Amino acid sequence: MTESYPAVPRRQRDVLTANRTYYVRTDGSDSNTGLADTSGGAFLTGQKAWDTVAALDLSIYTATIKYASGTYTGGINMAAMPVGGSSIIIEGDTTTPANVHLNCTATCFTVSSALPCPMIIRGFKFTFAGSSASAIYLNASGKITTGPIELAGGSTGYAGAIKTAAGGANIEVFGAIAITGGMSCFAQAGFGGVVQFAGITVTLTGTPAWGWVGVNGDAFGYVALAGVTFSGSATGMRYACGLNGGINTGGGGASFIPGNSAGSVTSPGWYV
Repeated sequence: MTESYPAVPRRQRDVLTANRTYYVRTDGSDSNTGLADTSGGAFLTGQKAWDTVAALDLSIYTATIKYASGTYTGGINMAAMPVGGSSIIIEGDTTTPANVHLNCTATCFTVSSALPCPMIIRGFKFTFAGSSASAIYLNASGKITTGPIELAGGSTGYAGAIKTAAGGANIEVFGAIAITGGMSCFAQAGFGGVVQFAGITVTLTGTPAWGWVGVNGDAFGYVALAGVTFSGSATGMRYACGLNGGINTGGGGASFIPGNSAGSVTSPGWYV
C-alpha cells in the first residue's frame, strides 16, 4: 500500500496591479506594513523594505522605497529579487541629499543578484566607513541609475564608492555628485562592469584624500568620464588601469581626475 500525502501549497507572490511605495522612517517599526508615511505605518529599516519588495511580482509596475529625513546606520543587502517590473526606485531627498544620511560601517547598498528591471538610487548622503566598503556596489548583471548623491566617504582598502564587478553590471550617474570626505576610491569598474557618468558636475569640498586611487578601471572594467566636470581638488593617486580595464576621459588628459599623484596604466590597461 502506497501512502499519499497532501501537496504542500507553494507560496504565491503578491502581484502588483499598480505602482506601490514602501516607507522607511527613523521612528517606524519593521512590524508595520510599510505602506504609510507615519510612525505607525512605515518600516524602521531599509532592509525590511527591500525584503518585502523582493517577495513581490512587480508585473509591469514600479516599486519605490522612500526614506524620510534622518540618519540610518544600516544599509541594504539585495541578494533576493522580485520578478518583473518596470523599475525599482530607492529614494531619499533629491533636493538636499544630506537630509537622508546612510551612516554605515560597511557597504550601504549591495546588489548581488541579477536585477529584473532597472533600478534608481537617488537623494542620499553616504558614509561607508568599513574596509573596502562602497556606497553603491553592483556585483551582478543589471542597470542602476544614480544621482544626485553625496559621498561623505570614510572607506579604507580597495573599493570604489561607486563600484561594478560583474559582466553586464552597469551604473549610470546622471545627477550631481558631492564628495565631502576622503575615501579609498571614487569610482571603480572591474570584471567586465561599467561605471558611466553622463555630463555631470562632481564637486569636491575640503580637498578629500584618495586612500587608494581616484578612479580604477581593471579586469575588463570600463569607467566613462567624458563630459564630466570636476570642481575642487583632492590628494592621492589620480587613477589606475590594468588587465584590459580602462578609463575614458574624453581627452581630458593625465591630470583630468583630481589628485596630487600621477596615475598608473599597466599594459594592456588603457587611459584616454
